[in-house]
Amino acid sequence: MFRRSLITAVVITLLLALIPYPVLVHASQVTTGGVRVNRDVVPDEVLVAIKPGYMPYLRLNELSAFATGISGLDRVNRNLQVRSMQPLLGSESGNGAKRREFGGLERVLVIKLAPGSDLEEALGVFQAQDFVEYAEPNHIYQALDYYPNDPYWSYQWALPKIEAPKAWELSRGSPSVIIAILDTGVDYNHPDLKAKVLTGIDKDFVNNDNDAMDDHGHGTHVAGIAAAATNNSKGVAGVCPECKILPVKILDKWGGGTDDILVKGIDYAVQQGAQVINLSLGGNNCSKTLANAINAAFEQGVLIIAASGNDGYKTSMAYPARSPRVVSVGAVNQYDMETDFSQRDETLDLLAPGDNILSTGLWGGYMSLTGTSMAAPHVAGVAGLIWGRYPSWKNTEVWWALRYTTDPVTLNGNITLNEVTMIPNSSQWQLYLPFVANRWRLLGRLNAYSALQVITPEQVEAPPDMCAN
Repeated sequence: MFRRSLITAVVITLLLALIPYPVLVHASQVTTGGVRVNRDVVPDEVLVAIKPGYMPYLRLNELSAFATGISGLDRVNRNLQVRSMQPLLGSESGNGAKRREFGGLERVLVIKLAPGSDLEEALGVFQAQDFVEYAEPNHIYQALDYYPNDPYWSYQWALPKIEAPKAWELSRGSPSVIIAILDTGVDYNHPDLKAKVLTGIDKDFVNNDNDAMDDHGHGTHVAGIAAAATNNSKGVAGVCPECKILPVKILDKWGGGTDDILVKGIDYAVQQGAQVINLSLGGNNCSKTLANAINAAFEQGVLIIAASGNDGYKTSMAYPARSPRVVSVGAVNQYDMETDFSQRDETLDLLAPGDNILSTGLWGGYMSLTGTSMAAPHVAGVAGLIWGRYPSWKNTEVWWALRYTTDPVTLNGNITLNEVTMIPNSSQWQLYLPFVANRWRLLGRLNAYSALQVITPEQVEAPPDMCAN
């Protein structure tokens, strides 16, 4: 059901659509009442991982901040005036079964400090304890979209550009392939999405319920790009016509989210059998907690795809796109030129259409948005097409097919990537990435048809995410 806040959120969204407005949070600090406040993290909240050897003493079922079963933790909590503490992941999985191990994240505690606490001091205190594996802030993430100047743009240039119609002759995906959209939710009543959304298992970790209705619009737009109903005489076409959509709401009505909620969303999507997870979001800092979730999902065969960021930097990407176990996606326009806002570094995997992309909107409508948020679900949809044709492929093989079958593009701005060389008589650039594969490759734009023509793929080598920035 629609929430009352939906009306306000839509009005704000439509007003913002009149001007270009990047909503990616920038690293900054302000001073409030003498205390430094980092806008990239949740104030007065930390994530603390307990070492495995201390877990038998931790009273998870009756967790109290001052009677945890670990005396050192009780002492620290009293000294820091901790207000509350709870496990990041519960003892049960989403279907009521006993939780299996998920990257050691069952050992992570979400600890709320007293208002106005010095976060750096608290982190230092926790990290100094023998029973603590690591302590870190609860980082904030934002939806990575731009609102376009022309809201009446009324055609889909992106699908012919990636040769989707030719690809559909080879694969239209499969209802057994689930694409999890971890975002602001999805309008599951939309006529172009209603038959595609798995409403029986949708999840809202922002409002702690089982109703992942979108109250912002970003998630609905992303879902439509990846897998809107196709050839149904309504609205737009999605990249993967037969794939199913799992909405997992981890961003609030303003498009913001945090480490702990994002981790819960990844864990839930994996439990529900998602093969593809789309993250059209990003922040400035890596998180060990999130990195462990990414590693756990990857090791269970899931392919995570993330937007590279919209700040225009050509030497750095947002996180989690820069994770070595995440497919990072930048944006091109309809002329196959890298957009000025699209971020990249030497590890960017590929680019996809992300400029003035028409897709599904709230209340059964349609709208055009611009950003790397729009590029990522194009890749997620093609991953669904590949798995529809080759269901036995590993995530590293799907990744390889996506990455090494791209079309050439023109990069925007100064070329600052490491180990690059220019192709003779061409404006294209070639990159050597030995950590991925011992070969030269083009940094190019997604081509669905070419990816589906791969018969015997190689595998991308993806080392664990160590949160090394």
